[in-house]
Amino acid sequence: NPDPGSVLDIKSTDKGILIPRVALTATNSQLPITPAAIEGMMVYNTATAGTAQNIVTPGFYFWGGTMWVKVATGGPVTKDWTVTGNGDTSPTDFLGTTNASNLVFKTNDTQRMVINNAISPITGTAGDISIGDATSGTLKANTELVLRQDGDVFGSSTLRLRNRNGENGAVFETLDASAYLVDFLFKTGATASPIVSNIRFETRSGSLKMPSNTTEFQFGKPDNFTGGPTLVIGANGTGSNSSFRLGKVGIGTTAPTAKLEIDATDETIPPLEIVPSATVPTGTANGQIMVMDNSIFIFDVTRNKWLSSETISTSYTLNGGSSNEYLRFENIRSQNSGPKMPFAGTIVAITAQSSGGVANKGFEIRKNGAGASLFNFNLAANTYTNTTTNINFNAGDFLNVFVVNAGIDVNDPSVLLFIKWRK
Repeated sequence: NPDPGSVLDIKSTDKGILIPRVALTATNSQLPITPAAIEGMMVYNTATAGTAQNIVTPGFYFWGGTMWVKVATGGPVTKDWTVTGNGDTSPTDFLGTTNASNLVFKTNDTQRMVINNAISPITGTAGDISIGDATSGTLKANTELVLRQDGDVFGSSTLRLRNRNGENGAVFETLDASAYLVDFLFKTGATASPIVSNIRFETRSGSLKMPSNTTEFQFGKPDNFTGGPTLVIGANGTGSNSSFRLGKVGIGTTAPTAKLEIDATDETIPPLEIVPSATVPTGTANGQIMVMDNSIFIFDVTRNKWLSSETISTSYTLNGGSSNEYLRFENIRSQNSGPKMPFAGTIVAITAQSSGGVANKGFEIRKNGAGASLFNFNLAANTYTNTTTNINFNAGDFLNVFVVNAGIDVNDPSVLLFIKWRK
């Protein structure tokens, strides 16, 4: 008697039911069933056929209305991941492939992500993750996207892309307080010759791939390649330890002819503005410039002071023979008057000449009519030149030149004092 709940009840202790055996062509094809497969139809497939996700392999299949669905056969197949989640997993379970094929994720039948089994030309290892299709891809996070690596000998590091308080930004940082963020660069491919870093940030000494180079912040080619970098900030391995080193810089021009060229031909604003210093800065090198009291001052390392870029001269002369008296500034012969200085300054050079008389006559530089000498010198063959003097005076002082009382007269003496203002 058949089971009350069955239409067909077949019983046997030593026989089975033989389901039709067919060679399916793909899960999304009804062939070879003709004229059409009906939902619920079951067959035993004998072929391995189809491509990509539509492959069929030997086993029982039923037609689900749009494609052939393979019937689970027990064993590992019972551990398939389900669309509603799995609750009987173990630490050895995984989602992926057991052969050399890539793991592909799709939506709307379009590739969205691939975990590649092939060896990457970039990293040299397998397992690279591709986002998107052949055209484009986007990796998105609503607030902050963090990429982290823990395999570097210098400690873990992260790259954070974030939007905090309406401000977008990127942070590349090391997580080990005892380690440095050692390298961040844009460069040509590993097979390029030579390998060139277009932009490089570096904090380790001697860490560049190129020999003899320790650039910290560099645009363009490394120093040890012909042409050098376009911009380097920090030390470099070719002998320079400057903090800021350039080739040529052009502002308003693409073809500068100097280290710095500013072309303001068509401008209606000044080409350069240096805000005056409120206090005198500490100078450390020749050529350093500052502006104070609407004047330009240049630091003089030899004299260890800031001196004006402009130089003035005062002339002291006397016609005829002279000895034991003051030379004249303009027509003033009195020691109690002379050119009154509006600012503090320094006599940086002295020249003197005579037409005859004693050839080595002595002179003294004095100030304010006092008898004390600030500086004294002697002619040599009726002439004298000194460009290394460092004689200071203060604002309000007036300067005198005195012919010493030694030997016979000197004829037609003329003395020039070259003065720079001092800060």
